[in-house]
Amino acid sequence: SNEGMGLLGRYLAQKLGTDLEKALLEFICQPLGMQDTTIRLSLDQRNRLVPGYAGKDVNQPELAMKVFEGAGALRSTVTDMLQFLSVYLGIYADHPMSKPFHVTQQEHISQGKSFGVGLGWIIDKRNGIIWHNGSTHGYSSFLGCDPYNSIGIVILSNYRPNLMDDTLNRIGYEILTQIRENK
Repeated sequence: SNEGMGLLGRYLAQKLGTDLEKALLEFICQPLGMQDTTIRLSLDQRNRLVPGYAGKDVNQPELAMKVFEGAGALRSTVTDMLQFLSVYLGIYADHPMSKPFHVTQQEHISQGKSFGVGLGWIIDKRNGIIWHNGSTHGYSSFLGCDPYNSIGIVILSNYRPNLMDDTLNRIGYEILTQIRENK
């Protein structure tokens, strides 16, 4: 849940004696070489930020998440997310973060025969796809992968449909399915 991730982010930062952004930069972004991922945008990053929308010509203001930053305040680029995904999939097997990432892929809570929950991930037991999505004012995202076949996809969008719309998930799943079938 967003609340759970928000609380976890606050707890981890407090436990590390810092704020969430510094913790993420030190323990995740820098070791992975994700130089364009942050919570607070630099002037250069702000100039490259594409405006978010919630409908045709309905521009959305930026969402400032001060209390629950762990629930979705992190901003990134496709390049950085693909770097994350490469290590997450074990493509760089000797990377020090490969083993910890593998733990997050394990099912920790079962949601029946079809789905399980890893550490921050939804696990589709029917096809082995692991994914997570998210959205804030005017933006939505999907990251999905098939660790067994070492394939994955990142979709970042500057449009947020209504809350229950699963278009991005369906697009991500379809692309992953096509890549798997043509591999």
